[in-house]
Amino acid sequence: MQTHKKLLALAIAAAAAHPAFADEQPEIGDAALEEVVVTGSRIQRSTFDTPAPTSVIDSESIKMSGELNLNEVLSTMPQFGEGFDATSGSYSFGNSGLNVLNLRDLGVQRTLALVNGKRPVQITADDNTMVSEIGMIPSELVQRVEVQTGGASAVYGADAVAGVVNFILKDDFEGISLRSQIGDSEAGGGANKAVTLTLGENFANGRGNFAASVDYFEEKPLYFRDRKNAAGRMRFMTNPADTGPNDGIPDKIIAEGVTYADFNIAGNTFGLWTAADDTSWYQLDGDEASLRTPASAIADGWMTIDGSGFDPNAYNMARGPYERLNAYTRAHFDISDSTRISADLMYSKTDSYDEIDPDFISSNWYEVVDGQANGIAVPDSVQQVLDGHDYAWLAVPYTFDEAGPRWHTNEREYLSASVTLEGELQNGWKWDTYLTSGYTKAELVQGNQFRLDRIERETFS
Repeated sequence: MQTHKKLLALAIAAAAAHPAFADEQPEIGDAALEEVVVTGSRIQRSTFDTPAPTSVIDSESIKMSGELNLNEVLSTMPQFGEGFDATSGSYSFGNSGLNVLNLRDLGVQRTLALVNGKRPVQITADDNTMVSEIGMIPSELVQRVEVQTGGASAVYGADAVAGVVNFILKDDFEGISLRSQIGDSEAGGGANKAVTLTLGENFANGRGNFAASVDYFEEKPLYFRDRKNAAGRMRFMTNPADTGPNDGIPDKIIAEGVTYADFNIAGNTFGLWTAADDTSWYQLDGDEASLRTPASAIADGWMTIDGSGFDPNAYNMARGPYERLNAYTRAHFDISDSTRISADLMYSKTDSYDEIDPDFISSNWYEVVDGQANGIAVPDSVQQVLDGHDYAWLAVPYTFDEAGPRWHTNEREYLSASVTLEGELQNGWKWDTYLTSGYTKAELVQGNQFRLDRIERETFS
């Protein structure tokens, strides 16, 4: 795993080491590029000069990374924050299965993704905003990726405030390519497999080209519970040995095996908060109340450091299961020496699944007399615990463990088509116009979700 990450970092570093500032004429193979359009500019030029920094990743670097998803390649670059990928489900059900970039950590809605300099049809995220999904872009047909983080909004508008990522596809692919890959993690979990078939052919003495790519990708789940000290179990906590800001003792220390004292505990529980500002949690088993988490085992008011609470990783996934089928076709034909027509057709179908902990009802802290005034009877076992304190508050949360974890399935289907007509006038001016259309369909099914609108919540507060 470490070797793989190093190779990926080296590949990206090698590609990004040639930013779009150089005065030298770039070359691909033995053929020099006479004119290119740099991302973020409408001006043709013979070099990669541009006033804004533009990093370029070529197709060889993408292949060297060994990643099966373009999002996995780009998200390792320092320009990108946490976007949407196979880890984006959990409590945001509508985002599972999405692959969306987040430049400079300014938000996915402020990062624009382009294909050949044009906006593809976007897709909806969990909050019903439109985002640019890149999981459907055929990696085998990518010639290079240009990443610009400054000044892009002047050309592309407000959705490019964070920057723009432009995927330049090959327009002369010829031959047949079959690629398959199987991978697994060293400790198990998150296994994946993929197969990609790509073919292309030039025609009309090189005036036209047709290319198509079909890609299938599948990834198995990886649960947090399968990794020691995964997210949630290891946290910073207040150092009990700290005596002040100038004592040379760290304010915070790392706690391992952290659990939650008052969250999703199986069975009936109640919390006791005393006038001494101590909080303890008790487990109810029939007519017996036993101390489960003493106040001495609770740090910062909520972390249980003796393992007696709820494991935050009991259900959640680090990577959810994901299945994707992509199909892409592209053709272009030179009508004349100065006019070209091209067309693209893109289809994608994805299925994802995610699950989280069982649903629950939280509780406020209240005095026993308040509960009794509302008709709540206090069991004898609870009263015996209260008898040892002159003044105390109770909290009585409840978790629906019998229903099992909350889960969802997310199916998406995407289809888009575009036609572009472009050319050059005799005076050197260039023009282009394009028409694009498409649709996206998503079906989200949720299970074991608690219907709060069907209960009288006041009876639980």
